[in-house]
Amino acid sequence: MEISYRQGTVEDILSVSAGIPEFENLYAKDVYQERFEHSPKHLILVAYDKDIPVGFKAGYQKSNDGSFYSWMGAVLPAYRKQKIAKNLADQMEEWAKMEGYSSIIFKTRNYLKAMQIFGISNGFHIIDFEKREPIEQSRILLQKFL
Repeated sequence: MEISYRQGTVEDILSVSAGIPEFENLYAKDVYQERFEHSPKHLILVAYDKDIPVGFKAGYQKSNDGSFYSWMGAVLPAYRKQKIAKNLADQMEEWAKMEGYSSIIFKTRNYLKAMQIFGISNGFHIIDFEKREPIEQSRILLQKFL
C-alpha cells in the first residue's frame, strides 16, 4: 500500500467522514462549502490509497489574527497508526507557513483523548477550554506557532 497526498474536495471529506466512528453528527456538504466560501483561504488535504480517500485535513482562515484554523481531520480506522494524520498535519503546517500564517489553531472535544495527545505531542499548547455539559462535550482549543 502506497499512500499519496494531494489537495482534495468536499466529496473526499464526506467519503472519509462516513467511515469515522468518532464522528457523532456528520456535517452536510453545504456546511463545508459555506465555511470555505466565506473564508479568504481554505485548504483540503486528502490521503489516498490509490484513488480511494482514506484520510483528510481541512481548514480555513477563521480570523485576521495570523492564524489558520485546522477545522476537521480524520483517518479511516483501517489506516490508522501509519502516520497519515501526522503527514497531513505536517503538510498543512508547511502550506500555512508558505501562505504567511503565524500559527495553526484547532479545537477538539474533551472525550477525544487521541486528538488531545496528537496535538500536544506535535507541539500544540492548550490555550482555552469551553466548558459544556456533559463535561465530555467540553471543547479544548490548542495552538502551535509556526
